[in-house]
Amino acid sequence: MTLLQDLFLHRQALLLSLSPGFDRLLSLAAAHNVEPLDYQLAAVRHVLKNLRGRALLCDEVGLGKTVEACLVMLEYILRGLVRRVLILVPPSLVEQWQQELR
Repeated sequence: MTLLQDLFLHRQALLLSLSPGFDRLLSLAAAHNVEPLDYQLAAVRHVLKNLRGRALLCDEVGLGKTVEACLVMLEYILRGLVRRVLILVPPSLVEQWQQELR
């Protein structure tokens, strides 16, 4: 590992250590017109804390998987942990996702 790579990794570790923990969700203040339910917030925190953002949300229809996924995505964006997000959905859900993201 070069000195430059080592310095870069040290900087990244420092930035991550300074960011607030996932107990306090930054996405709640930024998500306008969204009032997530307690079980949705629990799912979001679980995905962020324990699964490093990698999860399959497999609840029943109508329980708010889209809201949960959007909150996880927004949390990572607000914390500067990701810059771009790729969302893959079946064609029948594209319009729903576009509406949810507005």
